[in-house]
Amino acid sequence: MIKRLRVAAVAATVAALAVTGCTTGTPGGTGASAGSSDDSTYDVAFIPMVVGAPYFETANTAMQEAAEEIGGINWIYQGPDTADAAKQSEIVQNMITRGVDAIVISAVDGTSVVPVLQQAMDAGIHVYTWDVDTDPDGRENYIGIGSMEDFGAHMVDSLVSQMGESGQYAVITGSLSANLLNERIDAIKAYSAETYPGLDLVSVEGADVDPAKAYTIAQNLLTAYPDLKGIISNSSEAAVGAARAVQQAGKQGQVYVTGISTPNVMKPYIADDSAQIINFWDLEKYAKLAVYVTKDLLDGKTYSEGTVSGYDGYDQLTYSGDVLLFNEFLDFTADNIDEYDY
Repeated sequence: MIKRLRVAAVAATVAALAVTGCTTGTPGGTGASAGSSDDSTYDVAFIPMVVGAPYFETANTAMQEAAEEIGGINWIYQGPDTADAAKQSEIVQNMITRGVDAIVISAVDGTSVVPVLQQAMDAGIHVYTWDVDTDPDGRENYIGIGSMEDFGAHMVDSLVSQMGESGQYAVITGSLSANLLNERIDAIKAYSAETYPGLDLVSVEGADVDPAKAYTIAQNLLTAYPDLKGIISNSSEAAVGAARAVQQAGKQGQVYVTGISTPNVMKPYIADDSAQIINFWDLEKYAKLAVYVTKDLLDGKTYSEGTVSGYDGYDQLTYSGDVLLFNEFLDFTADNIDEYDY
């Protein structure tokens, strides 16, 4: 086991900083190739919210590629088959028994998983969160998407560009207990109330990373609120269910769907105007960053406060306390969605 890097805890999400700093780490390096496990190789377990979801499957494929590229990491992929916090905690416990060097987790519930993650750290296992954070005392470092305030505001602006500045809208999210998702919801609510007082948020519903459940929720929303004009997806699977419900109801051009998802699953809905704008990021690039950073942290490298340099192709990274943010957003529309394949 590598001696654990201890960093002071700060808030889970911070705004991008203007201060310039640096990191000594770069993608690359030497060591045994991923897939092997020996004294020169770190065993790293990536535990997503749920396996089988396109978002995490795509991310893991990119992570495996990065592990092979830089060497020195045996990248292990294991997660629950449903977004279940108890099942995810069991997998963490299994990794403690297995004696991995590090756990990279996207938490179903940012609070309930903390005790078992603390057990992992007490056992000498490094714990990093990626994409969906835990409470700060449940991990050492968080690698995430940039400011939730900025992203939430951007999601509202995207919806307003389609439905206008007034009318009813709803939010369909993943797990209602996921910290990062709730931070975005808070940002959506605050920005909407301040900037577009004519908007009326009628409901926030949790679909538990299940497109079928999101579809049922969207159907119910269309029935309960006949004047509904928009749905914001706050998780990658929610947009699929919402767009399908609009499609089946024949309400294209009456109810607008925007928010988070991946391009391949949304192409048919963008094509027939059941959804209009997908707010996202370069998932493969973001996923690979998790591997580069994990390797560097395990090697004992540190980051300076502020803007992070030294990673080829990553020019919008910021670091504060124990939080590294990937500040690159990307919108998919009918004009560009066919250019992406994931």
